Order: sequence, then C-alpha cells, then structure tokens
Amino acid sequence: LALREQGAGVLLRKDPVVWAVSRKAAPHLKQPVPLALLPQGSLLRRWAEETLAAAGKRWVAVQESSSVEVLRASVLAGLAVGVFQEATISELAEIRSLGPEDGFPALPSSEMWLERADR
Repeated sequence: LALREQGAGVLLRKDPVVWAVSRKAAPHLKQPVPLALLPQGSLLRRWAEETLAAAGKRWVAVQESSSVEVLRASVLAGLAVGVFQEATISELAEIRSLGPEDGFPALPSSEMWLERADR
C-alpha cells in the first residue's frame, strides 16, 4: 500500500507498522481478535482491517481512540492487539510485536514526507 503517489518532496522517515501485544497476555489468540484501533479513516486502521480480511482473520474493535497513549494502555493491560508505528512501541519492554509466526501478516511501512510547493 502506498502512502503517496505523486508530488515532490523529501522523505523524512520510514517506519514499519506492527501488530503489538502485551508480553503478559495473549489477546492475539482469541477469536475474533480484539483490536485497539484509531478511528475510522485512519490509515493504520485501514491497513489492519484490510490485512486481517485478506488473511481470513475475524476481528472486533474493543477500543477506539484518537489517542495513541490510550491505545497503548489497552495493549499494555492485555485487553487487545494494537497497530502502531514501530517507533511508538520500541522502547516499551512490556510490549512485543507480532508477526507471521504468530499468525499475523506483515503490515506496510508508513512514510513521512516534507512536501515542496511548486512556486
């Protein structure tokens, strides 16, 4: 999935997007998978929904918030699987990423671009 398809600019950062779960719980083993998600319209949410649908995994949103801190708290408490940019969770030893070995397909990387106006 591409974030940008046109325009001129400078790539500032590329960050993998990952599934995240508490090391102390296993909500990723539940059916349907309980998810902590950003609101409708968010790119990370869309990627999560599309990726799980393509993998044939059922899911339910148990936490929805525009606050990444609230979503991280749900994951830390072991209530849900979250979808984050890797940098958002990399410093938290209590959270681990899920991958294909856990039954969760890879997600795209996010990109941050500085656009240049044509003037």
